[in-house]
Amino acid sequence: MHKTFTLLALIAGTVWPGAGSGQMWCPPGAEWTHGYHAVDWSNGITHEGTMVARYAGDTVVGGQVAQRIEQDVYYEVVGADGQHHAPWPTAHTRTADGVVWWWNGEDQQYDTLIWFGAVPGDRWTVPVQGDPDLSYHVTDTATVLMQGVELRRLAVSLIYSGGEEPWLYVTDTLYERIGSSSYPALWPPHPFLDVLIISFRCYRDDGMAYTAPDVSDCAFDVGVDEAFSRDRPVLAPNPGRDHVRLLADGPHTITFTDMAGRTVLHARTDGRGQVDVSALPPGMYVYTIADMYGAVNVHGCWVKE
Repeated sequence: MHKTFTLLALIAGTVWPGAGSGQMWCPPGAEWTHGYHAVDWSNGITHEGTMVARYAGDTVVGGQVAQRIEQDVYYEVVGADGQHHAPWPTAHTRTADGVVWWWNGEDQQYDTLIWFGAVPGDRWTVPVQGDPDLSYHVTDTATVLMQGVELRRLAVSLIYSGGEEPWLYVTDTLYERIGSSSYPALWPPHPFLDVLIISFRCYRDDGMAYTAPDVSDCAFDVGVDEAFSRDRPVLAPNPGRDHVRLLADGPHTITFTDMAGRTVLHARTDGRGQVDVSALPPGMYVYTIADMYGAVNVHGCWVKE
């Protein structure tokens, strides 16, 4: 059976007591754009591209009125020509009592996706991962003003409590409407993908818009051609072993982070675009690629065999 690792956090918002303007989850026009990286370990194929999620109206799921969120992926296969478009499984959410609930189709129940009424010290299990030992811990709360809209903000840590002692996966900030400022995990696991990394790029609705600080192109209304009209650095081979090559023009710096959030390698590409990764133990790593000016070009996931 395939196991999907989804890195990390959520897109979420809701009506909650004391919110001032009473923010909505899925207001009219809500749309999220994310970078997309996936690996199928059964054949070693890596996908790179863009994922777009859109609020598509309300429906009834599990006897409750739910928001239907339709999703599409625009991607290319690393090392091969051609551009592809594929629908992703539709997600369903509902809101009640300061909580955004996610419909777990496998268990036929609603699980807590995000708790905007939480206070520091509160926690909830991450539903999409399906691991009772993996949970969000709230460390701080606040209200922020963004483009004239008052939004609830939660600072959280994702912590795994299994094993001999708890350890930290990542820290994140969750906003109403916008959700995670780093990594969403709303999407159900895909049956054919073993590794899935989705990095937040942009959010918009009929009342506001937000772009991540390191993103220059939101790719809103993205189509297949538009999604791949930009030059994007690609790390290959993936999976790989002792050396990787960056398929991009000019010198770049690559930072590798392990799944505990520790930086384990920070290296500049040589004249052939290569980086020696022989010192890294086998496993999965998140990488960040920056150009000679320090601008971040892309995030992704790399697996060492």
